[in-house]
Amino acid sequence: ELREKMAATEKEGVAGKKKKDKRREIFFPRKDDQFMIAFLRNQKFRVDDALARIIAYTEFLHENAALLGCMNPKDDPTLDPAHMAKLGFYALPGTDRKGGRAMAIRLGEIPHSLFEELEVKKHRELLYKLQIRQVKFAIC
Repeated sequence: ELREKMAATEKEGVAGKKKKDKRREIFFPRKDDQFMIAFLRNQKFRVDDALARIIAYTEFLHENAALLGCMNPKDDPTLDPAHMAKLGFYALPGTDRKGGRAMAIRLGEIPHSLFEELEVKKHRELLYKLQIRQVKFAIC
């Protein structure tokens, strides 16, 4: 049912926030079962609520594409789990009862050499983008 509603939404578009707003196009980057079940679980299998969350998630991705960049670890080695583990960042396996993922950051494992070379004013935007991308990749 959710898959059908997503297909219909892509064809018809999404209603604007105000009644005067025109319908706008939307493209869902993922339509696989694992993706949909995560939203269905989160919304206690209420299809319309899950669709609303998927729309909000997709719009967030489109609005922040420059920040998030490519989410493929083959194209970006900083998203490789082995690289993230070197920085003390772990995505724990499995999910909780609601389908959520747990993450762990072990600050003691972060190499001190990173902090010695780090110039916060110079690198803050890069670090911010990297952290956001790593958290999003670990959750998805």
